[in-house]
Amino acid sequence: MHYYSKEKIDQLAKERKIDELISAMQDRRTSIRSYAALSLANIKTAKVAKAVEELLEDPSREVVITACQVLGRLGKAESVPALIKLLSSESISFRNSAANALSQMGERAIIQLSVAMIDSRPYIRALITTILGNLGVHRAVKILVASLEDTDKGVRRAAIIALGRIGDVSSAEALTHMLGEFPDETSWALAKLGKKGLPYLLSATEDRRKRVRSAVSKALGRMDDKGAVEPLIELLQKDESPIVRKVAAWALGEIGDGRAVLPLLRSLTDIHESAAQALAKINDKSIIMHLRKYLKHSDEYFRSLAVWALGEIGNPQVIRDLAIALDDPSPEVRSKAAVALARIGTPEAIEILLVKDTVETRQAFDEEKILGEDFPEISSEKSKAWFANK
Repeated sequence: MHYYSKEKIDQLAKERKIDELISAMQDRRTSIRSYAALSLANIKTAKVAKAVEELLEDPSREVVITACQVLGRLGKAESVPALIKLLSSESISFRNSAANALSQMGERAIIQLSVAMIDSRPYIRALITTILGNLGVHRAVKILVASLEDTDKGVRRAAIIALGRIGDVSSAEALTHMLGEFPDETSWALAKLGKKGLPYLLSATEDRRKRVRSAVSKALGRMDDKGAVEPLIELLQKDESPIVRKVAAWALGEIGDGRAVLPLLRSLTDIHESAAQALAKINDKSIIMHLRKYLKHSDEYFRSLAVWALGEIGNPQVIRDLAIALDDPSPEVRSKAAVALARIGTPEAIEILLVKDTVETRQAFDEEKILGEDFPEISSEKSKAWFANK
């Protein structure tokens, strides 16, 4: 038997000496067998694929995984049966490696994978379903839609995710029937259809089940489509479930449309923090004006929410409002005002905190990890001395 080094294999690959490279895959050393297989990954002939396929029986875990990687790159349909067989391995790493290889095969693997779906073992069917989704080809849609009715819950869930990855609108109607069992996964899959999936999600905002309405609202927020604003406002204002109203608020904040400002402000008395967080994300000039009114609210909780939201908006024009809030009778409001000023972080905001020099302002500096060298513009002697002694 020849002695093969990696340098020798590199030379053989350069000269495309296929037979010798195939011979090197029989070397007694694991690292050389793997290296020789990798050197053949770009030589896409049936002969090479057959030789690499034999390594799927190799005693070395490293070699088997490498063989899967190479077969995936070679993309030969003739290798599909052997890779499907490996899906039955007791080794999770072998199953995953075979699945990754099959996911690179494209339409060449569809027919054989669809035949393998009759396997009695649910975990095999679920794995094949995932592979079909990874292939991303429209020919797999009918197979996956049929899998939505599989007797196994794991297979049904895998089919939903696979259909979402492919993103074919022909699956939308079938997917809507899965909202009850898998609201989050199905909403995500419908959102992956883009504009074509939007009508199905909007229709589901009227579903009688709150977990469906909540999941759909979350998906609409992630889609960031302004066509969802009015239905989400409807949920925010009228839904019976506080959870749904909170998710609708979050979604409106993600979309960032000005139409949501007034409904969210009204919701501050209901879903307090969720509404404030959403308002802080919307770039609308009117928000600051409305939040300023809440700084004078009789309830310290609402003053605290307003201060926090103004800090998250981060507009320097609210610095004076936050400076006044540093004298609020509530420690919670004072603390949030100090942190808000520290986050705005302009020299003016920092100097206000330094001159004030209270427990809350010191804590804000510590929380935001602010150092003196960050603000050479600060001129106050008291401010400089504070940083020097910190």
